[in-house]
Amino acid sequence: MVFTLIKEKPSTKDFIMLRKLAGMPARSEEGVRKGIGNSLFSVIIVEEKKGKKRTVGMGRVVGDGGTVYHICDMVVLPELQNQGLGTMIMDAIMEYIHNEAPELSYVNLMADVDGFYQKWGFKEASPTIGMYYRTKKNT
Repeated sequence: MVFTLIKEKPSTKDFIMLRKLAGMPARSEEGVRKGIGNSLFSVIIVEEKKGKKRTVGMGRVVGDGGTVYHICDMVVLPELQNQGLGTMIMDAIMEYIHNEAPELSYVNLMADVDGFYQKWGFKEASPTIGMYYRTKKNT
């Protein structure tokens, strides 16, 4: 099997599938379509095995493109984790950040993998507290 990193946005279908298989919270199809379209930068990892291709990982950068950059939707299928694919994704994302983000830009992420992001210089934001708000469908 061969893994290839491609600097492109995931399809809506692949985005939803990858998050689901990785046990991440669901996003609406409408939200995914809008969100992907507003990405500053995206990469996918494609696996080719026996002539068949499938998307097995992704990562995105969102933000204002000048002062704030947020790394999100970092996903590698569980059965392919710990093989360097997440590192491939982060290396590409950090190359984008280094080439595009102006001096003193703020780059953040919400980490759920202990010790992974530190190798790119990320530090805990303590005493800052991460917070979230999830919208609900109007009924």
